[in-house]
Amino acid sequence: MIRRPSSIKTSGDGGSMRKFGLKCALFMILQGLIFFVLMAWYDPGRESNYLAATIDKHDRLSETKGPRLILVGGSNLAFGTDAAELERALGRSVVNMGLAAGLGIEFMLNEVKPALRPGDRVLLSLEYDRFSGGYNPLNIRQILEVRPASVRYLEGHQWNRVLLRGGWAMIGGIGRRALGWQTVPGGDAVELSAYTRSGFNRWGDLVAHHSMPGTFGAGTSAVGRAEHADWVPTGRALDALRSFGELCGRSGVEFIYTCPPQLRDILESNRATVGAILEALEQVPNLRILDRPEEHVYEDQHFFDTGYHLTRTGARLRTAKLIRALEGLDQP
Repeated sequence: MIRRPSSIKTSGDGGSMRKFGLKCALFMILQGLIFFVLMAWYDPGRESNYLAATIDKHDRLSETKGPRLILVGGSNLAFGTDAAELERALGRSVVNMGLAAGLGIEFMLNEVKPALRPGDRVLLSLEYDRFSGGYNPLNIRQILEVRPASVRYLEGHQWNRVLLRGGWAMIGGIGRRALGWQTVPGGDAVELSAYTRSGFNRWGDLVAHHSMPGTFGAGTSAVGRAEHADWVPTGRALDALRSFGELCGRSGVEFIYTCPPQLRDILESNRATVGAILEALEQVPNLRILDRPEEHVYEDQHFFDTGYHLTRTGARLRTAKLIRALEGLDQP
């Protein structure tokens, strides 16, 4: 005898699902409330690591009166300029936004867009290997931990890689900082290095390394000698440059590019690539090329720890060249 299956009661299951959904919703609300309470306790003034200098740079960017010279790029600008001397010689307030090449060209340009004012000059100096549009998601997450408001500088295509893949770790970092549990990897060794927030001056230049012996030598000078055709700007990176150039044109802002510092042999090894980069930049609307790569070749002793980071002497040499070139733009 074949028995028919008994009817299945679903009303209880539906109630269970509703209870489960309600618990999930309450859990998410509770987590959100905890997060916002922690944010209320969070004091960015306690941050001491290198990337936390972004807080002070943005404060200066918003508070400094024009006309301004805004330096945009990676750590070659942090290590390699004397903004006080630029300010004195050019008669413009200077804001050095240079921090880390790993932030990528899109993020760097987006950082300064909302702050642009008529009469400003933006001086871009990007490490050659970042013109391809590459960036380090970890660097951006670290920036967002110390300055969550910078999330608005992300491009849409970066959200998945930066936030969705590492967002919980970033939120955890913010929570630990709010509770005072965050520690700096390396401890005292890091605090004694040049790579600290306190190592920057009020213009945004890193100066802590000026009194330290350099570590640049034969082992590091070989970096970058191979030809890198993939550095030439294409796609999103080129679109970001064009969009920024067009914005500057509409806003009465000068957009200028200056070459980063290089060793002669590294530049020679990448001459074709660097030439192609400059050719691409010449097609960007409203972007003026200030100098040529050969004008920013420096000797080994002028580099601190990498082929982009200048010593105090190197920074002064570079600054003197920038002043002469920028003064030349004002000549009739």
